[in-house]
Amino acid sequence: MPSVPLTACPWQPAVRYTQGMPRPTLTILLLLAVLPACSAVPAESTTKPDQFTAATDAWHAERIDKLTAPDGWLSLVGLLWLEEGTNTVGRSRDAQIHYAGFPRDIVGTMQVRGRVVTFEPAAGLTFEGLPVDRRLRIDAEGSPTILMLGDIRFYVIVRGGRLAVRIKDAAAQTRTTFTGIDRYPADPAWRITARFVPETSTTTVDTVINTQETTTIVGRAQFEYASHQVNAALYQGGTNTCYLRFADATSGDTTYPVGRYLLIDLPPQDGTITLDFNRAYSPPCAFTPFATCDIPIASNRFSFPVTAGEQWQGDH
Repeated sequence: MPSVPLTACPWQPAVRYTQGMPRPTLTILLLLAVLPACSAVPAESTTKPDQFTAATDAWHAERIDKLTAPDGWLSLVGLLWLEEGTNTVGRSRDAQIHYAGFPRDIVGTMQVRGRVVTFEPAAGLTFEGLPVDRRLRIDAEGSPTILMLGDIRFYVIVRGGRLAVRIKDAAAQTRTTFTGIDRYPADPAWRITARFVPETSTTTVDTVINTQETTTIVGRAQFEYASHQVNAALYQGGTNTCYLRFADATSGDTTYPVGRYLLIDLPPQDGTITLDFNRAYSPPCAFTPFATCDIPIASNRFSFPVTAGEQWQGDH
């Protein structure tokens, strides 16, 4: 665990205000103005150590529930590229979209015309989720159309400018034999306050499947650790969240070689964000070879070890 806490942003005072608390006098404000620019403190927390550990454990339990869900990442069993024209789907090795778990040699046919994809089931088979017009929405258009046949789900995604079919199977061995994830002990010192600098830009990132993707950067997380200055890019997440995708000195040793991810709440009005590295988690490609995880860019590769969050031994 770290012996030196990370550094808060230069202009952020150590004083916090709650509703009903009197504002400081002019004298106090003047004193604050001449304090050193940075104070080496972790993020403030009113949570006791045992409560902090319990909250971290609860987060981890929810993470495991999502990972092991019938449609979670552990059920991902295939990523196959579509070609223009006719693509057969089934367990036959001659099928363009082949998966041995399908109940028939051919369960249907996908027609691809540019970015328009339609699906025609084989006679006698009924697929849950198939639209009346047979057209499949791809993930670039929002939530993709998910077709279900027994335990198997599949849908169309775009990666590296190409269309592909992602297949999930609730009966996959990666899911049914999963035994859990090792973690570093929960440590409040790794719950860090960093300066948030808004940014609107895009960057090209490499992926583990040798493609490139364009990703939106919504800001930067700036902090200092053991004399290392960090200016990490934060990627767009949900409405009120962003992602830090990072590698560090533990990557390839006690944590996943490619790196780890961290979901972060977007900043409050004071312009800071909390990086709780106890919740750093391995990306989907740590559990399945069919995920398309991106590789952390140079600014997000830390030379120091982040001894918090999920570990990895290469046997999941």
